[in-house]
Amino acid sequence: MSGRPFEPDGAHSPVENVPAPLDAVVRRVATLFPGSFLVGGAVRDLLMGRIPEDYDLAVAGDPVELLREEAASHRLGFVLLDPDRRIARIVVKEPRLTLDAAPMEGGSVAVDLARRDFTVNAIALSLRDGTVTDLFGGVDDLRQRSLRPVTTAIFADDPARLLRLYRLAVTRDMRPNDDARRMAREQGALIDSVPAERLWQELARLFALPCAGAVRLMADDRILDRLFPALSMGRGMSQNRWHHLDVFEHSLATLQALDEILADPSPLGLAPPQLAARLAAEIAHGVPRSVPLRLAALLHDIGKPLCRSVQDGVVRFLRHDEVGDHLASRRLRELAAPNTVVEGVSLLVRNHLRPLNALHEGALTRRAAWRYGQVMGAMRTEGASLAWADALATGGPAVTAERREQERQALSALLREDEAAPQRKRFLDGHAVMDLTGLAEGSAVGRLLAALEEAVGVGEVTCRGEAIVFVRTLAAQEAGKDRR
Repeated sequence: MSGRPFEPDGAHSPVENVPAPLDAVVRRVATLFPGSFLVGGAVRDLLMGRIPEDYDLAVAGDPVELLREEAASHRLGFVLLDPDRRIARIVVKEPRLTLDAAPMEGGSVAVDLARRDFTVNAIALSLRDGTVTDLFGGVDDLRQRSLRPVTTAIFADDPARLLRLYRLAVTRDMRPNDDARRMAREQGALIDSVPAERLWQELARLFALPCAGAVRLMADDRILDRLFPALSMGRGMSQNRWHHLDVFEHSLATLQALDEILADPSPLGLAPPQLAARLAAEIAHGVPRSVPLRLAALLHDIGKPLCRSVQDGVVRFLRHDEVGDHLASRRLRELAAPNTVVEGVSLLVRNHLRPLNALHEGALTRRAAWRYGQVMGAMRTEGASLAWADALATGGPAVTAERREQERQALSALLREDEAAPQRKRFLDGHAVMDLTGLAEGSAVGRLLAALEEAVGVGEVTCRGEAIVFVRTLAAQEAGKDRR
């Protein structure tokens, strides 16, 4: 959210830019604890003209009881984050806002700022009059959109900052400077010590956004290799005539293509606002549907290195979709991803080849489209978007303009099916099928019902009478096979 940049002129308090009801809390802190500061990302955002959702106070004293009283007074949520270090939080549900307050590190703002990660986050604003304390050149780095480390120890102090570096590059349109990237390359192994839950939190926040550029930097700095070792096995691995990139670069290109599709999905017949709203919906607590989709784009070919073979001079990757599903799911579970995210990525990776492999004479048959919808369910839109991104990242000599247009039209047709529509009636239930055929309850009845459901789904059966004829005919055919 954007607003007017806070002007640190020494005459106005930054409290003026803090939304209600947190502004009243901050004023109480400023009154009772003179010498307190607004610090961290909130300062960075205010100076950039953004309205923060999260605020951090470095307090000249113990803020816990004051925040507890203020939360009760304003009917806000209160959390004691760290009873030993006396860190407390106030939570506003609507609009979503948080205010964290902690005693000033080392008893002075200079010590507090020296312990922060990047210079743009090491700026303090006095709660009294808005005076800026900028000991590390953070304001100049903000102007230059540069992410520069405060010290050479920032990653050793907190290895999760290795991921925050790239996330901030996306969320605040900044670029890590040469020192930050050199340190990330040299100290990348530290990321192995980060608890899985924290890694997942950072990854989820990154992949919720158009992140292909940041993931490219992570790949170049070898951070991505440590997060997804099986993916890195595709570096330098050549493919077949459908591809112009190696396996690893194709995976990055697919993520880039997906970001472009999500920005403008009109070639697939999708409206940007509706698609954006769909992908903003949560698939797990605090995790939008865009996260498993982007992860699947990056990991869709993770199984190829283990499946590569050469037959008669032709490179093949048989069953790489199945192997990739296993590898991606296992790694995401290791990273403590929620089950619904793992299941979403699994479904997308396992079926990423299905829609375009089903092309027949340049088109997708209605039966193939129906079967795809049955397999993908509510993930049909995500699956088609991934298939199109995969196609756009494929540019070998076998790819022609005609083939590319056939793929686009097929996926557009696939998406015209309303995935939210209720299932068409089968017209007959199991008892009716048994009465019509004389079959006893069992697998044969189940097969007839499944075949009827598909026939209804593709429009071959449109009423009860046609359903009766269909079931009797199919049952007779099956009986004839059994007699032979």
